[in-house]
Amino acid sequence: MFSMKKKNALFQTILVALVLVCATTSAQEKQLVDSLKTLIINGKEDTLKAKHLNDLVWYIKFSNPDTSIILLDQSEALSKKLDFANGLGNSYNNRAIIYTVKGDYGEALKYYQLAIGQFERINDANGIGFCYGNMAICFEYQSLFDSALVYNQKALEVRRKNDLQKGVAQSNINIGVIYFNKGFYHLALQHYQAALGFYENKPGKTAIDKSYLGSIQNNIGNIYLELKQPEKARTYLLGSLDSYTGVADSREMAYLLNDLGQLELMIKNFGQAHKYLHQALKYSNRADDKLIIINTLHNLGKVSLNIGQPDSALFYLQKGIDLSMGISDKKYAVGLYHTLGLIHFSKKQYQKAIQNYQQSIKIADEAGIIKEKDEALYNLAECYTQMGNHQKANHYLKLHIQAADSVMNTEKHRQIAEMEALYENEKKTRQLQAKEAENHQLQQDNELQKVRISWKNKLIVTITTGLFLITSALLMLLIQYRRKHVVYHALYLKNMEMLKNQTIKKKKESLKNGDLFNEIERRMSEEKLFRQKDLSRDTLADLLGTNREYVQQAIKDHAEKTVSDYISGWRIQEAMQILSNPEKPEGKTMLQISDEIGLSATSTTTFYALFKKYTEMTPSQFMKQSRVKS
Repeated sequence: MFSMKKKNALFQTILVALVLVCATTSAQEKQLVDSLKTLIINGKEDTLKAKHLNDLVWYIKFSNPDTSIILLDQSEALSKKLDFANGLGNSYNNRAIIYTVKGDYGEALKYYQLAIGQFERINDANGIGFCYGNMAICFEYQSLFDSALVYNQKALEVRRKNDLQKGVAQSNINIGVIYFNKGFYHLALQHYQAALGFYENKPGKTAIDKSYLGSIQNNIGNIYLELKQPEKARTYLLGSLDSYTGVADSREMAYLLNDLGQLELMIKNFGQAHKYLHQALKYSNRADDKLIIINTLHNLGKVSLNIGQPDSALFYLQKGIDLSMGISDKKYAVGLYHTLGLIHFSKKQYQKAIQNYQQSIKIADEAGIIKEKDEALYNLAECYTQMGNHQKANHYLKLHIQAADSVMNTEKHRQIAEMEALYENEKKTRQLQAKEAENHQLQQDNELQKVRISWKNKLIVTITTGLFLITSALLMLLIQYRRKHVVYHALYLKNMEMLKNQTIKKKKESLKNGDLFNEIERRMSEEKLFRQKDLSRDTLADLLGTNREYVQQAIKDHAEKTVSDYISGWRIQEAMQILSNPEKPEGKTMLQISDEIGLSATSTTTFYALFKKYTEMTPSQFMKQSRVKS
């Protein structure tokens, strides 16, 4: 069966990027449109009029694109005349959206770039983020998912850098959609979860917020369905049902109820599956969405087959096939013909079963679908076996084995690609975190430098003032008491004493610095502080009861490392000791070792990367080499 969620997810992407959902009712929208028309007619030739022109286009660009183009010409001309960058950027963006809907992606991309140029002039991060997201839509419409991913990530970077939390959530949804369509379910889950956190914690949720929340929960539920984890899927799908209540449209409800029906079908709870699917059919008919209607009919056919009602199953499936002939995408018919073949097989109508299996295989070949073809070939072999035609049975069994190998190889390549993508994603995350930490440190250093300069200037003023007063006093003494040599000598002795005190203070600070590092080394060795997963410069300073700057300076002076590298060095040293002991590693997984030394308890990616950085070997290579030596 084909997952309808992929279509739903793509639709959600378009919703997010083009912001086609509007909180107002149609009556309210009409009032807004009428009001904008009045303001435009009566308004002066200023930036406000340019804004009103763009606002009007926003509401009518899909219902009346020709009029929208005329209004955009006026807005652009006025914005150029006034050098109004925001107005010009919005005009370009609106024009690009119209070209996107028309399917003229080249022109759309051109105007998105022009819009970005205007938004960059005024540092409008929100506008830049929307344009990058909309550019991704152009590539998605052309099935260029890798390019779409690049531009969605650009949008995410801009929004994250400027703390645009809502935009960050929307970019995460869009990226999750692409990863889902590529079959990278774990990466999709990461981005959906990030978006989920924003909408779950958002105070005063609007109807649109609840709709977004429900859609994200639905998408996460679908991932768990794909991963064959029904209980987790149930949690999110029921959460989606709660979020959708009172706010979702018929289409959204149809997809969700179909997913719930699919879940119950998976765990063989056929009664509940039948209930959900009938509700889904009601909503899908109301929405007049043929794709979801076909998919729901298919699932109803499967339920009827499993509860021993083959005639009802035939009814649902034949209706689904009839509808599928009316759409351009014929791949949905593959599963329908296959299930129809199963029904005829159950009724021992082998010739009819063979006809339907062959039809399923034919359409699967045309659409390039291997999995459904693999199953149909096996079932063909079963039919011919039952009919006593063992020659044909063996023929289709061999074809089934070839197709099964191809499916396995495809899945293996997908898993490898996902693992590589996961590693790259984690690598980029670490680089981003390191960059943010570096920027934070630079900011702190700059602030500290400003303080130092400020104190230095104050000190200069103080010293200058002091010297002036001293000089004045000396002159007075010279005039009054003729004791110039006595005063100079006293001043010399005082300066020498100050210099001596400063030297002693510096020596004490140096000793203190060394003592602190020795204490850090002792506690790392004896107490294994590095095993703490949240260990950092700040937590280490708290444990030692000192200032974090002292800790950083002590490690820098004596270990010539950053605090992070210093802690990582201890962790890898501990891992080397564990791996080089021929007794201890047995029975321990690399994940357990990673957890034991203070790294992640859920992933070995960081452990492998750090170990190879410090030893130029993988943990497994090091363990083998150590055992050979011993």
